[in-house]
Amino acid sequence: MFARGGSGSAGPTAWGSEFRARLSPPHRYWLAHQTAEELGSDRDPAEEPAPDSIRRFDLFATANFFNFHPWGAALDYLLDVGPEAIEAHDRGLVRRLLDGLPRAYEPISPVDDTRRSTLVLLSHRDPSRNERVYDDLQEAGFRVAFRRGALRVAPHLYNDAGQIDRLLQRLGESG
Repeated sequence: MFARGGSGSAGPTAWGSEFRARLSPPHRYWLAHQTAEELGSDRDPAEEPAPDSIRRFDLFATANFFNFHPWGAALDYLLDVGPEAIEAHDRGLVRRLLDGLPRAYEPISPVDDTRRSTLVLLSHRDPSRNERVYDDLQEAGFRVAFRRGALRVAPHLYNDAGQIDRLLQRLGESG
């Protein structure tokens, strides 16, 4: 995906026709392939080739212009921080979580840095307690997921070490 927000943004409309011709839209939205005058005709747009314009990339959905600028700002922020810095931050939080995990819990997801993502799946050593621990964490304001009987924590750029420490403390209290 190519995206950039802000002034001078380059999106599909700025791409050259040769590049655009090589892209295959995942779905055809029939309404985007007709002009206002053609809507009343008996013509079936699904039987015609897609137009050689940006309209061929339209998808069936309400246009969401309200989120375009926040999305662009978020992308600019992520690019300013940089993927390497984000990865280092996320991996540091995951390592802190795994290193501080109370003895009552065990990681299910890989613990080796080379095999691990930022999704940490863990379980109480007594798996029947996981749902109760999940409810307690939710009540305390932690946004973790309960997946297939286990707890999933996904620290990211918007989290800090203090939040991981508070989560570890609460896990210890819940365990």
